[in-house]
Amino acid sequence: MKAYPDKYDVESAKKLLAEAGWKDSDGDGFVDKDGKNLELDFVFYSGRAELPLFAEATQSDAKKIGIKVNLKNVDYNVIDGMGKRGEGDLIISNVLTEQAGDPEVFINMYWKTNVNDSNPQNGSGYSNPEYDALSDQLASEFDPAKRRDIIIKMEKILQDDAAILVFGYPQTNMVSNKSVQNANIYPCDYYWVTKDITPAK
Repeated sequence: MKAYPDKYDVESAKKLLAEAGWKDSDGDGFVDKDGKNLELDFVFYSGRAELPLFAEATQSDAKKIGIKVNLKNVDYNVIDGMGKRGEGDLIISNVLTEQAGDPEVFINMYWKTNVNDSNPQNGSGYSNPEYDALSDQLASEFDPAKRRDIIIKMEKILQDDAAILVFGYPQTNMVSNKSVQNANIYPCDYYWVTKDITPAK
């Protein structure tokens, strides 16, 4: 199969599907093979307002190339378990990526090989020995510059190999009146409410 660069390209996507044998043989607007439409279930939860919008946008874009996407709204408390059990073709979630100012915990939580249910967030079952070896190396490396280099290598593997899309980075607002000082937004929401937030003097 011919490789195409990563970009929004409807015609190239149609060609890839055709090369894989998916064509709209019955004229219903969706590609099919062996009498079955290419149909995917997209699971999301509506507790965050942007997630249904991302799901609907995916459904709309997929239709342009003949893929049927069925939207399934579920409760937030069940979505991780559904991913783990493979109960959805596409699953969207929102996560705070920088709990501690270092990406190690986040990237391993979703992409390090899950051994004996040790990593329940890796619901996709993604596994890459090269990535895992770098992760193990990172766990015992304390030099910041060397850690940075290892993390960049891990991220490059994920960009080329992992089946994940980042839909967006929702904006957060903090609203206060003139009587409040030092109410600042930081990359991690754990630090938004601090001892430095004080009434104006």
